[in-house]
Amino acid sequence: MKYADKPGLPFNQLKIKSSFSLSEPTNYNSKGTVTVTEIAESPAPHITDKVVEQQDVLAAIKKFAGIKEAEGSRQLLTILTTAQLIFSESLIQLIVNNETQKEQFMVIRQSFTDWMRAELKNSSIGVDIKISETETQIKAYKPMDIFKAMSEKNPALLELKKRFDLEIDY
Repeated sequence: MKYADKPGLPFNQLKIKSSFSLSEPTNYNSKGTVTVTEIAESPAPHITDKVVEQQDVLAAIKKFAGIKEAEGSRQLLTILTTAQLIFSESLIQLIVNNETQKEQFMVIRQSFTDWMRAELKNSSIGVDIKISETETQIKAYKPMDIFKAMSEKNPALLELKKRFDLEIDY
């Protein structure tokens, strides 16, 4: 392999030739400002939002779950029928059992929200999903874990351990 000390081509041949130049703008009017064509946007029709109650939301969710079941998505049916529902003002909160259900719902969240807005005739509907906070009790097997669980129930055990210099591991 050979390395050159300087390029084999002159610098002006290395430049990339373009069909436009940034130093010569062509869209200037006589005042020196850029002319911009204004795009006329038609104003969105103002839709009055219908008042929604929790019974309406429950009925719409059951209808959506039925549609998803007909499409063959039993997991979404299960998620929507077993989730706890909290409806306040215009926010639908679904509380699911675990992270897997949350991930599966997040895939269809936007289409679900759009469908609920159309079905309930309320454009301010929002959907939030949370995981239920179930406390799972851990079974203690090791002596240290057993002592820790017992000392949470009865803090006097810690005082006995300190006073008599007891060891938990045996």
